[in-house]
Amino acid sequence: MGIYFNDWSVTAKFKIESYEGLKSLDASYWVGNRVRVEFNSEGTIEGICKKFQVQENTELKKVVRFEIEVEEATGNFTGRPDYLFRPDDVVKIEKVEAE
Repeated sequence: MGIYFNDWSVTAKFKIESYEGLKSLDASYWVGNRVRVEFNSEGTIEGICKKFQVQENTELKKVVRFEIEVEEATGNFTGRPDYLFRPDDVVKIEKVEAE
């Protein structure tokens, strides 16, 4: 489980199946800004959000897609490309405000 990087390349691509915890579904809130992603308390990535897309928004299915240019990564990140996080995964995504 986790986020897959092509040889620890610059981009993490992933989808989230439930986005109750997201502060905004507006792409301008995310794209171009620094974000931090924490996955099941196993590790974090931090970098610039390059793409944010709401792929589905129905009562039964809510899927958002992120692409993040990775600048820092810690912890255990293995998995498959374009990883889909399910609702029982604890994925915390927040915009890092400039100091």
